[in-house]
Amino acid sequence: MNLAQPEDSLGFKYDQQLNKWEIERILSGLSLAAEESTGTPFARARFKKKLLRDVEKWLKTQGKDGLRFLKPEWRYTLCCARMYQGDFSDYFGWEYRGWNNPDETAGWAAQLFWTEQWLPKWSGANTNRVLVIGEQGLGDSILFASIIPEVMVRVNEVIYECDSRLHTLLSRSLPGLQCRPERHFEDRRADYGKIDAYIPAGDLMRLFRRKREHFPRKPFLRPNQLRLREMEPYRGRVGISWKGRQGSIDPFKLRTDGLSLQYNESYDEIEEPHIDLREDIEGVVSLVSVLKEVITVPTTVYHLSGAAGVKTSIVLPEIDGEKVNQIKWQEHPGVSRFYPNTTVYETVEDLDKRAR
Repeated sequence: MNLAQPEDSLGFKYDQQLNKWEIERILSGLSLAAEESTGTPFARARFKKKLLRDVEKWLKTQGKDGLRFLKPEWRYTLCCARMYQGDFSDYFGWEYRGWNNPDETAGWAAQLFWTEQWLPKWSGANTNRVLVIGEQGLGDSILFASIIPEVMVRVNEVIYECDSRLHTLLSRSLPGLQCRPERHFEDRRADYGKIDAYIPAGDLMRLFRRKREHFPRKPFLRPNQLRLREMEPYRGRVGISWKGRQGSIDPFKLRTDGLSLQYNESYDEIEEPHIDLREDIEGVVSLVSVLKEVITVPTTVYHLSGAAGVKTSIVLPEIDGEKVNQIKWQEHPGVSRFYPNTTVYETVEDLDKRAR
């Protein structure tokens, strides 16, 4: 697939009309996106009704060409909604991830996707050296790193720019991977030697995760053996984390005798481990590796435990956090698509039912 030609990603000519099922799929996706809009329930319902009516009319008259005229943020939410529904066949709009995220440079991924840069974009072909540019948060870096083994099959040398807290962990878990600190893409990296192509880490999804069977769901993080011995006193415990950027939940609903994996909040009644849960990522991976189970809201913790093969239960938050108004495509209720031994529960009550 040629990443420089995203207009072809849908696999059809734009002068064709949409089939009924295609319109239904698009409307279903936008319906999910509309649920994430701001305002009162009544205002959201009215917005949703008008949106779907207008989009349906537009698509019937303009055909597939009409998709190109969706606003960037709607292209992205439509893509996320398809992914949430389990459809990874088409990444139309994926390049606009982060478009409305104030923590990121608006349009960073889209700019790299649509315009020529100082390096050619990697299309998945065999080559010598490829630069994978890390993006988004620590958890996303781990999720995208799970795809790097498929890159290494096609490339002699892979350089992954990511958070420095992950460097020793990923270098050990993926032998041969070169981890480097995150840098601005405009920096030409004269100190790296010859690089044949680059790809933003998120675009590895576009290349290698197109069908359900493309998700191997295999553990790949390997903890440090010395640190494992250090964590032996915690073996068999249940770790809990209750607060992330997407939201929070009452920790005492998760587990009354849990071991805290929460780095930015504490309670006298909840035991804390002896390590720095924010900075010592090697320690966290070793810690979760000796636990019986990890119960957490969507946060970096579930990426660490899931990628290490630890039994992980993700509970969707009851209280919204700072990251709202987006489709959370990674955390669809049910068995996780990304990690083994990992399940997503919509409520604490759903989590409790499994023990009955």
